[in-house]
Amino acid sequence: MNFLFMHIKNYCFFFLVLLSPSVRAQVISLDDLSFFRTAGKNWQITGGVKADPTRDDVFDVKPGKGILVNLPDVNQKSDLETIVEHGDLELEFDYIMAKGANSGVYLQGRYEIRLSDSWPMKRGAENNNGSIYGRQQARQNASRATGLWQHIKVIFRAPRFDATGRKTENARIVSLRLNGVLVHENVDLSHQTEGSARNNEVARGALLIRGDHGKVGFRNIRIKPLETPATLLHGLQYAVYEGRFVKNPDLNKINAYAEGKADKLLSGVAERSNDYLIKYTGTIRLLKADEYELYLVADGGYSQLTINGKRFFDWDNPDRRSSKKVTLPAGEVSFELLYSKVNSQIGSSLGLTFFASHMLSVFSGDPQAAFGPYDYPDAIYVDAPAPQVLRSFMDIAPRFSDEKSYRVTHGISVGHPDKTHYTYDLNHGAVIQVWRGEFLEATPMWKGRGDGSSRPRGMTRQLGIPRLVLNKLPSESSPWATDTSGTGYQPDGYCLDDEELPTFRYTIYGSKVRDIVRPIPSGEGIHREIVISDPLPGLYVLLGYGSKVEALGNRIYIIGDQEYYIKLDDGNGPAPIIRDSDTGQELIISIKDEPITYSIWF
Repeated sequence: MNFLFMHIKNYCFFFLVLLSPSVRAQVISLDDLSFFRTAGKNWQITGGVKADPTRDDVFDVKPGKGILVNLPDVNQKSDLETIVEHGDLELEFDYIMAKGANSGVYLQGRYEIRLSDSWPMKRGAENNNGSIYGRQQARQNASRATGLWQHIKVIFRAPRFDATGRKTENARIVSLRLNGVLVHENVDLSHQTEGSARNNEVARGALLIRGDHGKVGFRNIRIKPLETPATLLHGLQYAVYEGRFVKNPDLNKINAYAEGKADKLLSGVAERSNDYLIKYTGTIRLLKADEYELYLVADGGYSQLTINGKRFFDWDNPDRRSSKKVTLPAGEVSFELLYSKVNSQIGSSLGLTFFASHMLSVFSGDPQAAFGPYDYPDAIYVDAPAPQVLRSFMDIAPRFSDEKSYRVTHGISVGHPDKTHYTYDLNHGAVIQVWRGEFLEATPMWKGRGDGSSRPRGMTRQLGIPRLVLNKLPSESSPWATDTSGTGYQPDGYCLDDEELPTFRYTIYGSKVRDIVRPIPSGEGIHREIVISDPLPGLYVLLGYGSKVEALGNRIYIIGDQEYYIKLDDGNGPAPIIRDSDTGQELIISIKDEPITYSIWF
């Protein structure tokens, strides 16, 4: 019998964040190397790059612009530095690596974000892809396969110094997302990471890319400076009251059991987990009059926010996460924030965010607090210490501009202890997404009334809006059907094998189909076997589709903008066909008496 392994993520913290998503990022032109200081010959601008997932150190480039590549050798392996220097910033970029390569991006030339070909590693390891070198490994292995484009987004807070040059606050990685997965948050950097090119710490420094450890390419580099005034929060005071306050109380008639001053919002001032109320008062210095978006989180209780005597969030909505746009003047504004914690089943979590211009200030007393108010502090996670099968709705994002997002209503997500998972759409007989890392978050499905959906927790590759995998075509150039009309498609559920992994079954064109999807033990992705009884002439399997499909040799094909691979099993079966479609290209193969067996590497 299958059991669901779940845990509730309970944070106990308070935070006040002021930042700006409205400041435009600078997109670095990669038409030439003018954004960088003198570059060695190992650095080049190219128009395309392609690695071989099966061979070490293969990195083929083609002429053009838009991609920065490092092609080091024994004599040419210099690092690359930007001309501009930065303090607080938001940085994001795409990168691609040769098999076995590693590199690093140094914030201020001193704190390294490790880039490494960590495929097909199943779990995170010290100093692998996305780690903070020598300091902290990524929470999970969110890496893509060798030769696929990957993405990093990092928010960095520079160290602070007083007028004498004495450091008053360490640098910090506020958050780092690898391929969309949060792998670091609020990591304190007391000094430079190992291998730093500089032996001191500074308020501003240049970005540096390591050039001596392997072949790597970059594109879509975006830098957003985030300026922070020395102090935004003034005169912060707190008062803590004991009791279960489900209605807005008159605090003038109640004695506080704890009072004090603080320079940060501290979770420990209540000294209890439930049935208390904390009142914070103080002033916030705003740089200019503007329209601000306020976002308030109050988990496990009630909250109220008053600014300059005007109440913006009321008491009567427990456990709500709300946002409002308000116009506020420049200068100091007074605020009062009340938080009444009454639900013992949910961890304490209070968040207030101002979206304004040129700001990044975090006033949290808990170094482990999740950055930003958008993560559920009481998230419901489903783990897979043994094979798991969970049915839910699943939302699929479009891959092309003319597609719309799609909700799969009959999705079956299959989790495996090897950390390779997938979702199957029973309505189309299609694998719609694959991912590596942790299994599922079921908060949207099981919190409150829920909406029936779940979502992957790891590095996810969505394979597109669901389409039938099997179709009968009059000719190789006939368009692929967009729905099941005329096919007689009928799902027949699934059966579990001895390891409790499902084999999906359906009927199409009068024939019975068995669809066997299994994680590859070595971790590259999933393996699929499609077995059909008495197939009709002209029956084809859609292996993959994207903006383009390219054959790499050895029955390996790369799909889309270097998004994932299809690897056909060795054999004497028919050759796949690359053909044009409305959205780009498709990879199809005819199926007759023999099963179609292939892998999806991602």
